[in-house]
Amino acid sequence: MDIISLALTIFGLVISGAAYWKADDAKKAVQKVLKKRNADEDLKRLRNLIITMEAAKEAVTPWIASMPHDRRTGRDQQDDLAKLGETIDCLRTKAPLDLEDAVQRRIKKSAAVLDNELNLIANPIDSQDHWKTALSEIQLMIPRLEQLERSIRDAQISI
Repeated sequence: MDIISLALTIFGLVISGAAYWKADDAKKAVQKVLKKRNADEDLKRLRNLIITMEAAKEAVTPWIASMPHDRRTGRDQQDDLAKLGETIDCLRTKAPLDLEDAVQRRIKKSAAVLDNELNLIANPIDSQDHWKTALSEIQLMIPRLEQLERSIRDAQISI
């Protein structure tokens, strides 16, 4: 009877060990899937942010002082200001969540710069071309965001 009990105990330990290893493998698989899903979501958010920035670029460009007035034909300045405001909101609230601190700080700084320029466009206090400054900030951020998008995609390929 003792031999049967010992054999069953050993068999139970082997089964328990195998179950533990399987559970550990399952846990790793779930973590991998969650990481991939989060990266996909960040890519989606980043792509939407880039699209919004491109639209803001199109909205801001006609209002630069050096642009010919015929570029403004049919445009409503209030609509273009609203598009700039939407871009600021997207930078603050719809940026990818899993970014390095330096990138998050740069996105927040860009939102602050654009917000300041939007306020100076709406309530001018000097003769500077704040549309041009806003466009410069947008043109600076778009390539950085695109580079970030490429790096996230590259990282996903290696997963």
